[in-house]
Amino acid sequence: MAKYLTDISIESEYSQKFSEGFDKLDFNKTTKVVQDIFWYQIPNKFEFDGIGKLNIRITSTNPEIKYRETAVGYAQYTYGGFNFSEYFSLDQTARNLVILKILQEVILDVLKGDEEKSKELIDITNQIEANGFVHEVEDEKRSKWNRKRNCRAAIIYRIDSDGENAFLKLFNKSGNLLIHEHLLKNRVYDFHNNLFRTKWAGTTFQILKRNGEIFKEFDGVVDR
Repeated sequence: MAKYLTDISIESEYSQKFSEGFDKLDFNKTTKVVQDIFWYQIPNKFEFDGIGKLNIRITSTNPEIKYRETAVGYAQYTYGGFNFSEYFSLDQTARNLVILKILQEVILDVLKGDEEKSKELIDITNQIEANGFVHEVEDEKRSKWNRKRNCRAAIIYRIDSDGENAFLKLFNKSGNLLIHEHLLKNRVYDFHNNLFRTKWAGTTFQILKRNGEIFKEFDGVVDR
């Protein structure tokens, strides 16, 4: 058994059949907003029924068994009776609400014997809705002041209906924004491979890939 919950996925059940021109990938892409924001919000050292990763699988059929461990530290919750045709007729905001409600039902079911823990996670899901399904966080490890402390580079991750994207914001010592540039979209391991490390080389802020190559660099001009 795993000690703490560290990961979650929300997707269609593997054998689910689709119609009307949609497929599994089309559906799974629409669940990422809720899934990824919740992943960022999972509390540190949160014990979740001995599970490290929870896979929520959504299907149109009604499963005989809803919740089971699939391997040590892994569990699957199968959510049945889902109307995919109705779901695909909704806009993305409405879809987010549907997926959020499923996540809430799963939490309440799995943690029905622990009201305190379930409330902690439900409070997080309510905040996700209150924030309009947008989450923005700064990577404190990779954001850095230059040596003179007159210029600060911040790596920002933003999750919204456009997916998970990374941005660079460059500020002078007064807090004025000098540069705001999109870096890349995270699809699989894009952040993992390309935003590995950052450093200041003189007046230049460098973002390094995992292999040591420069991904992007920016001139830390402060006289503007």
